[in-house]
Amino acid sequence: MVSVEQSSGRTSRGEGSRRLSFAFLVLTAATSMLSVSVSQIALGVALFFFLLSWARGRRPSSTGLEWPAGLLLGWALLMIPFSPDIPDSLYHTGRFYLLGALWMSASLADTDRKRRLILLSIVAAAVFNAVYSVLTETLLPGDFDRRIRLLQHSVSTGSWLMMCACLLISAMLAATRSGLGRILLFLAFLPPLAAVVLSRTRGAWLGLLAGILVCLGLRRRRVLPVLAVLLVATALMAPDGYKERAMSIFDFSFRTNNQRVIMWKAGVEMIRENPVTGIGDRNLVGDVPPVHVGRREVRMSHLHSNPVMVGVIWGIPGLVLWLWLCLKIPIVLFRRWRRRAETGAPDDRILEAAILGGLGVWVAVNVAGLFDWTYGDPELSLVFFLCVGTALSGPIASSGRVAA
Repeated sequence: MVSVEQSSGRTSRGEGSRRLSFAFLVLTAATSMLSVSVSQIALGVALFFFLLSWARGRRPSSTGLEWPAGLLLGWALLMIPFSPDIPDSLYHTGRFYLLGALWMSASLADTDRKRRLILLSIVAAAVFNAVYSVLTETLLPGDFDRRIRLLQHSVSTGSWLMMCACLLISAMLAATRSGLGRILLFLAFLPPLAAVVLSRTRGAWLGLLAGILVCLGLRRRRVLPVLAVLLVATALMAPDGYKERAMSIFDFSFRTNNQRVIMWKAGVEMIRENPVTGIGDRNLVGDVPPVHVGRREVRMSHLHSNPVMVGVIWGIPGLVLWLWLCLKIPIVLFRRWRRRAETGAPDDRILEAAILGGLGVWVAVNVAGLFDWTYGDPELSLVFFLCVGTALSGPIASSGRVAA
């Protein structure tokens, strides 16, 4: 039998590995909005020390997502031999590597100080990205008609990241009671919001609006009428280009809307042809009907919809497992929100903001994902899993008390 001294020694060594893992996890959060390469390398180092601490006796926290995530991973691996491009499908299984951010955040951010550090690291990186990009892409060139691309050099990716940052800040605003804290958070909210607006990405606009509605509905319902007035005033005063962009959401004859419908129909046909195995988790250039951007013909690598894309690459069983994981996240988060609300503890503001932010980000990413392949974006997925994992940290017992 293992002696108490030996067990204690393993736990002590595991604690050192946990501290190193958390340090690199904070570095991951701090670079998540700035550099995909640096953030994913930091994530890998954090994961190494996290697994080392597990081997030394510090088990990860249970989140309630283990079964759907594990079965989805298992199905994705089983389907690789059926892919017409096995090397590409093997490469794309790397998307599951990002799930490590969820379990590390849930296990390591076990105090208010640690949760605050992760959330503020994400927010600080987003504010720097937004300020720098707005200055260099619009203000200094004086080109306000240009769609801002941010440091990601991608209009879509940049706008989705700023959308998540806005929701984290909104959740922290809703949870804080400090006057100075609210002022600082409001000032931090403005640059990412400006970046989302200047990106002219309609999915990010819809996702941000839906996420804010959820945050306010759960925490500040009295502010909802004020939000409605602000939206109407913004719509009336917005430049014509932005009004036209917003109204195109409802125009099914609009060029990119029509292109999406064509791609979705093609995706449904692909699912009918390969209902069980799918066509492989791979780049779909050559399988997707081309779209026209101006006079250019462009080949797309995905189908601009999370549910359609998942069904195409992993078949109907994979779609069912993905939906199980996707829908289990808000169920678990809402249960935690309800239990935490039952305590009425005034000193749990960071945990409250983390859960509220996790719910808002989940809503936003999935609303945007109805019209784009958001789960296929590694930068967005990393931020998404960091937010959800931090929201799942600090287990809440059935009695409603938060475990320290």
